[in-house]
Amino acid sequence: MNIKFEDVYELARAARLAITEHEAQAVFEKIQDISQMIEAMRCLDTTGVEPMTHVALHPQPLREDRAEAVANRAHWQHSAPLVHEGFYVVPQVID
Repeated sequence: MNIKFEDVYELARAARLAITEHEAQAVFEKIQDISQMIEAMRCLDTTGVEPMTHVALHPQPLREDRAEAVANRAHWQHSAPLVHEGFYVVPQVID
């Protein structure tokens, strides 16, 4: 992948981002590093390596779907500024 320094400004413009020259230089260097890593990976021999369909090779055990604790509304609402019939009262924000 061959990217020019000016391409960073074009990408920033397309993303509607304001970018300084220092930031552009940092982004350009990171893109070059990523590009070099990709090129190094392209050189690897992957003959006989089977593609993965999922990162977890074995199914993950699932827990039983059941309630484990009873909500104690009074405990959690005791520090609220205002509660009415078990609900938090908040200021109206929409007319």
